[in-house]
Amino acid sequence: MSRVTKDETSKLYLFIEKTIKYNFVNKTLLSQAFTHKSESEINYERLELLGDSIIRLVITHYLYTQYEKASEGILSREIQRIISKDVLAEISLKLGLIHFVKAKNIRLRDNNLKSSISTDLFESMIGAIYIDSNYETIKKIIIKLLHDYLKIKDRIGEKDPKTLLQEFCQAKKINLPLYKTIKLNKIDHNPRFLVSCELTQYDIKAESSCKNVQVGQKNTSRIILEKLKKNEKNKNSNNRTE
Repeated sequence: MSRVTKDETSKLYLFIEKTIKYNFVNKTLLSQAFTHKSESEINYERLELLGDSIIRLVITHYLYTQYEKASEGILSREIQRIISKDVLAEISLKLGLIHFVKAKNIRLRDNNLKSSISTDLFESMIGAIYIDSNYETIKKIIIKLLHDYLKIKDRIGEKDPKTLLQEFCQAKKINLPLYKTIKLNKIDHNPRFLVSCELTQYDIKAESSCKNVQVGQKNTSRIILEKLKKNEKNKNSNNRTE
């Protein structure tokens, strides 16, 4: 990717002002927040680290006050769900932050790299705004940007299918699920994987074609859990008819 021009940098300032509703005092700080290490030794890595911590603090405090009866475990799972790399990448991509990154020789056609850098930019932008302003300002911005993921629910912190399946195996004192992954193509920027999950003691297997291995493991775990639930339902039904 080529160097961003002064005109494009000016567009970044205007973009942040209009989209994020924040006016930078130190515009050099904003420029640094969008500078990849391939472009300069003065880049966004330190701001990214700070931004990650600020986001976690704001969301932790928000959930802590909204769900007073939630346990530490429930809060931890919900926090991780909301500030996961996938969620932050999704928000960043919707905002279009990736279009303003200053970098050299990086392959943004690679979807995984594009997603990763988008997350970095979101976190570094948050870090830069915090330094340029104060905690109350950045708190309002974070809550607004993550609004769709912070809607009040009756239940929060629900465990993902992979965790539930692992706990099922531990409760039954059987071997843990066996996951296998096969890469279906050789295209690095748009990979496809075939993920399988097998529960040998129950002779149950599931497969899922996906772009992300973690998503595939959750999908196959969900299928296994559904099959276990169906088998248990059929078993109970048969017992009643005997």
